[in-house]
Amino acid sequence: MTGLLAEIRPAVAIELGTSTGASLRQIVGWSQQVHTFDLALQVDQTAYPGVESHIGNSHELLPQLLASLEARAEFAQLVLVDGDHSPAGVRQDIVDLLSSPAIMDCVIALHDTANESVRRGIDSVPFRDYDSTIAWMDLDFVPSRQRARGVSEAWGGLGLMLISHDDRGRSGLRALEADRAVDAFRHVRRLVAGGRRVAVRALRRPGA
Repeated sequence: MTGLLAEIRPAVAIELGTSTGASLRQIVGWSQQVHTFDLALQVDQTAYPGVESHIGNSHELLPQLLASLEARAEFAQLVLVDGDHSPAGVRQDIVDLLSSPAIMDCVIALHDTANESVRRGIDSVPFRDYDSTIAWMDLDFVPSRQRARGVSEAWGGLGLMLISHDDRGRSGLRALEADRAVDAFRHVRRLVAGGRRVAVRALRRPGA
């Protein structure tokens, strides 16, 4: 996530699933405008000035935000989906995002793709309906090292989706060749590697 954020530097970032703010801390450091969603507030809002927290059901609140962004001609460049982990909830979040004109040239990161419930929700999404806008997708971009044992669940894993509207592209993702998945894959790998180098250099600074 740090590698992607360092390279993309989103003007607008959306997080579904704030929890205690582990991902939010990273997103805020690289983004101009951040919207985060959760059922209950678990973070100190004063620690995140400028972040807009949407408290409640994301399946009701997310479409409202997307419509508001569209009306203001603003577009998200990064979305982290890590909220409702039920199959129906995961499916709804992804469909809401893919159906919105506010998700134009954007990276959608899907967390916990190794989880059985989350994966069922992802697999139920009618991705073929969005073939014209999904430039590239890898549900195991960062595979989970965790293995489910007995009755326990598997967690972790990060999937990536690149959304590209060539006729109205506004970000660096427009440079991706949507009809050449291999080139897109290599491009994203380079973005992540470069972002990691940026992050390592920053952490080596005194006091970091």
